[in-house]
Amino acid sequence: MVLGLGTSEILLIVVVAIIVVGPKNLNKIKPFFKNLYKMYLRMQQETDITRHQFVDIEKEVKEQLGEVKKQAEKEYIDDIKKASMEVRKEMAREAREISVAAAKEFDKEKTEILQDSKKEAIADKAVASRKTKDAK
Repeated sequence: MVLGLGTSEILLIVVVAIIVVGPKNLNKIKPFFKNLYKMYLRMQQETDITRHQFVDIEKEVKEQLGEVKKQAEKEYIDDIKKASMEVRKEMAREAREISVAAAKEFDKEKTEILQDSKKEAIADKAVASRKTKDAK
């Protein structure tokens, strides 16, 4: 299509012009139509080139969008991995803190049990020693 006219419309205009001008004056307008045809071919060629340029641009844009998408997905995955590592580190730190706190609590309980055991042993000795004194 050139200037909004299709090939069949341009041919119709040429046929009507030939009929209107008549066969006698056809040689006079022949150069005009020859130039018009050359202009039509040039415009058609430019249109084809432009169409090919658009196709090339479209391909390039699609490729670039694909690359951007891949990069965005990679960055997203990297962000998830980084966040996951941070969560793991935090969980390990908290586990260590809990382990240390549990060990301290265990040592405290152990100390209390040992102290209670010592007190009971002392009390048992005292009772045994009273019984021995009472028995004498």
